[in-house]
Amino acid sequence: MGPWVRERVDALLSAMEAEGPGADVALHLADRLPLETICELLEIPAGDRPRLRGRAVAMMTMAPEARDAAVTARQELRDAELAVLAQLLMVSGHDTTTYDISNIVYTLLTHPAHLARLQAHPARPRT
Repeated sequence: MGPWVRERVDALLSAMEAEGPGADVALHLADRLPLETICELLEIPAGDRPRLRGRAVAMMTMAPEARDAAVTARQELRDAELAVLAQLLMVSGHDTTTYDISNIVYTLLTHPAHLARLQAHPARPRT
C-alpha cells in the first residue's frame, strides 16, 4: 500500500502546485487522500467513490436542514450491513486523517525549526 500512497500524494501535491501560491492543502491533499486510500483498501470502484462520500457527509451533517438527506442516506444503506461498515470507516477514517494532515502541515509551516528538522532527516522515525 505504501507505493500506492506515495504515488497518490505525489499526484495530489503536483495538482496543488499547479494551482500556484495560495493553494489550499486541505482541499488538494488532506480532504482527498484519506477518502481515496480508504476506497482503495475497500476496492470501491472510482466511479462510486463520490456518491459514497456524499452519503457519509450527509450522515455526519448536524444542520437541521440536512436531516432529511441524512435519513435518506441511512435508509439507502440499511439493506447492506457491509455498506454501513464501509460508511463508518469512511466517516471516521476520512475526517480524522483529513484533520491530522491539515494540522501537521500547519504546524510545520508555523514552526520553522520543526520543518527544518524534518527536512534534514526525512526518514528518521519518531521518538
